[in-house]
Amino acid sequence: MKRANKATITNIIIFIFFILGVLILGLHHEPWADEAQSWLIARDNSYLEIVRDVLKYEGHPLLWYFILRTLILMHFPYDWLFIIPFACACIGAGLFLFKSKFPMIIKIIFPFTYYIFYQYGVVARSYSLVFPILALIAVSYKYRFKRPFLYSLLLILNAGISAQTFVISFILLCFYLFEALKLKTKIKKIKIFSGSLIVLGYMFLTALYLKTPLDCSARHYIHFDYINVMRILYTTAKSWFNLSGDFVGRSLYSITIIIFYTATVKYLCSTTYKKILFLALNFSVIIILTSLYCCAWHCGLVILTYMFSLWILCTKNELKFDKNKLCYIFMCILFFIQVFWSIKSGADDYLGKYSGAAEAAGFIKNNNLTRGKIYGLGFKSVALQPYFPENIYGNYKSGKAYWQWKENAQYSDMEILNNLPETLVFSKEIINSKDNIIKLLTEKQYKKFDFKGSMFAKGYIIEDNSYTIFTKLK
Repeated sequence: MKRANKATITNIIIFIFFILGVLILGLHHEPWADEAQSWLIARDNSYLEIVRDVLKYEGHPLLWYFILRTLILMHFPYDWLFIIPFACACIGAGLFLFKSKFPMIIKIIFPFTYYIFYQYGVVARSYSLVFPILALIAVSYKYRFKRPFLYSLLLILNAGISAQTFVISFILLCFYLFEALKLKTKIKKIKIFSGSLIVLGYMFLTALYLKTPLDCSARHYIHFDYINVMRILYTTAKSWFNLSGDFVGRSLYSITIIIFYTATVKYLCSTTYKKILFLALNFSVIIILTSLYCCAWHCGLVILTYMFSLWILCTKNELKFDKNKLCYIFMCILFFIQVFWSIKSGADDYLGKYSGAAEAAGFIKNNNLTRGKIYGLGFKSVALQPYFPENIYGNYKSGKAYWQWKENAQYSDMEILNNLPETLVFSKEIINSKDNIIKLLTEKQYKKFDFKGSMFAKGYIIEDNSYTIFTKLK
């Protein structure tokens, strides 16, 4: 059997295992608050309202919400939400396996790494779109001058995912235009510049509707004035290694990352142009992550950008790692570690509960608590809302079911104390800060019910997704 046929059969087997693994985990996954928030925004608003009224408070471009809105209008059920990241992961993994130039061992390992297999393959966030769209850009990259409008469309889609991918698209566009200036064919130049003008127009409109309003309660997450070298290094190290560690540990991780990226630039990027583009793509994403709110699920963008950069910039011969086997070995070690994270997090999600929201919502339904007045306290309380056809929380002043990151959008503690409802839903992240309300509920002999859930990341529990319901249930 020829080597090419063996490689194809290996890729098919790996792809089948990947599909089955992600599908099994998706079927057992309970959506948490961030997944519910996007769904509710898409459910309770028109396309125009999403862009005009909502996204400036969310800080995300429109693509994910428009996809959800379209599916909801087609009567796509919330219980099937996992299908979206599952499909995205399969498209990305398929393109990576069958179209990329990486060595076979990398092709076998990378799809099963933590961010691809679990975080973006199971959890339904906008970041699930990054892998397939970057893979599509990588596949079409060598045809970017022959098919400029297709390339422009992919840059627009990529810019519509998040702030980080927006920057990736902008950098790719700048280098694309620089290269186009050297072309001799006038017709090609016209097409390229026409497509690029459309991309720039889309980016300008995106920047306009995402301008953060003064009454946004999440403004404190943005800290552009606090960028420093150590935080940039720690963010990068956190993406490749563990979530935590003391100063010495994080410093060692950071030194290792500096060596790793230096070796990549020196030995895998063969020209000065490629080196500059690699650094521009990777460090722009890292700096944006450092400047904004950065959690475990955001860090995967660092690794995806790194692999995407190698995919588009390195030839097949360069990716054999002949000049730097140490870089190749180190990459394999890092990916093997992440495969362990996938197995651990996947097992925890399969055997445990990622969120207690579904069980808590079932409790409310089974006891007909929606007939009375219900208040939801804390952002994560939105995770119960998709299980009901409309908003159930009386303390949401807008009357819509999603959490509004707007000052005074929900009842204050004083308003709640002065007008106690029959049922209150507390998410665990805020219950310890509501002693005055808990004390009054205890005095009035409300019954207490707990619903456990935990957020798994890199094989560890990083957040409590549990809920406590206080009710006058008889």
